[in-house]
Amino acid sequence: MSDLELAPDTAAVTVEAPVGAGDPLAVYLAWLTSPESRRAMAGSLEFLAERLVDRGPATAEERRRRRQEQQLLASHIPWHRLRHAHTQALRSWLAEHCSPAAANRHLAALRGVLREAWRLGLMTVAVRWDILQTSSKARRGQSSTWS
Repeated sequence: MSDLELAPDTAAVTVEAPVGAGDPLAVYLAWLTSPESRRAMAGSLEFLAERLVDRGPATAEERRRRRQEQQLLASHIPWHRLRHAHTQALRSWLAEHCSPAAANRHLAALRGVLREAWRLGLMTVAVRWDILQTSSKARRGQSSTWS
């Protein structure tokens, strides 16, 4: 029995989870503290989503239309199902086509959404550890193999 007890006249409080609470993308973006960070990371995740569905880069007009219609491609990606092949393909593409600063921003967004997927229980510890281990080796400049 706990030492903490409610006063007899205290009503029970029901707390409902906010919309998107089970969605790693929504949880990650909500975790960011500034509107600028949310906008930048949402843009990075949208950019990565385009790569994952094998589309070429969207035009600014197409991205603006998707934002206005709230039909973001990133919200339809099952981030928790990404594996080495996906993350390695993204890293390789970013290394070839983006500046180091842009690639790091995109990878930080990816790590953030994967971290939230793990925290929500959508990824196993083994999968998350495997992805993070390889990612940290790559950041330190060590060679890594992805199978």
